[in-house]
Amino acid sequence: MTKRKIEEVFKPDFWLNLSKSENKKHKPFLSPTVWDTMSKDYDDLEESEFYRSLKADVLSEMEKRGAIESNFSVIDVCCGTGSYTVEFAKRVKEVLAIDISQGMLEQLKKKLEKLSLKNVEVICDDWYKFNTDRSFDTVFVSMTPVLGDLEQIDRFLSISRRYLVIVHWAGLRKNELLEEISQKFFRKQYKASSPGIVLIFNYLFSKGWAPDLKFYHGYFERKSRVERVWERFKTRLLAKGYRISPKKEKDVLNFLRDKSKDGIIEYKTKVRIGALFLNKEVFLGKNGNGRSRDDL
Repeated sequence: MTKRKIEEVFKPDFWLNLSKSENKKHKPFLSPTVWDTMSKDYDDLEESEFYRSLKADVLSEMEKRGAIESNFSVIDVCCGTGSYTVEFAKRVKEVLAIDISQGMLEQLKKKLEKLSLKNVEVICDDWYKFNTDRSFDTVFVSMTPVLGDLEQIDRFLSISRRYLVIVHWAGLRKNELLEEISQKFFRKQYKASSPGIVLIFNYLFSKGWAPDLKFYHGYFERKSRVERVWERFKTRLLAKGYRISPKKEKDVLNFLRDKSKDGIIEYKTKVRIGALFLNKEVFLGKNGNGRSRDDL
């Protein structure tokens, strides 16, 4: 690699351009219909030991770093069913939870009512169309296709008074059952991995920030009825442009029934997840008057 090409790697535009191809892959998953479908059993993840330990550790890291305090305001961007939202609400003054999926937010509202949490404002809106002049002590974003668009990282920073915390895929997301279906019935290799959090870190670093990064390795485990497993897989395949005829759908369902036990399928996804923690005060000073990021 020439010296000029090496220098390009340290410029934000290099990472922005690189992310454009990644962003195209994620666009079909920005549809509210996709997430309304997923919302039906999205919280099954809460039964996965790895997911529970991941969430607990992210919250612990945020507490240790001072990113969630009793007088704080937090925005949970693309909050889904509010797995993190409800935990923030127990620890901070106020939370704004926004998501494009009404189905996801209905699940969140049920949790808030059950836990009698009154300090959460729930907004159903497309993040790309959402405008606010408010700022928040902490901006939190987790596992959303919006993170494939690096320009949104600048938006997150612009509304953060102090902290930005991102939880995202980190290059590994392998579901052997879905991959087998893709290969067996569609003659395609199913790929769901992407640079994810690493791309975001490199972009921030090129802009003068140096966030902390922590990785987690494990399995997301799920257990559902055959029809529901196929509905979830089918949603993902259609979003990736697969054409699924009635005959092929019937064949896949028969295949899944053969693999099931009493109509139930157990499957797991091997994943690597990254959590990124950025404290703006470290670089800009408490009053925002510290040295420029360009001077770092």
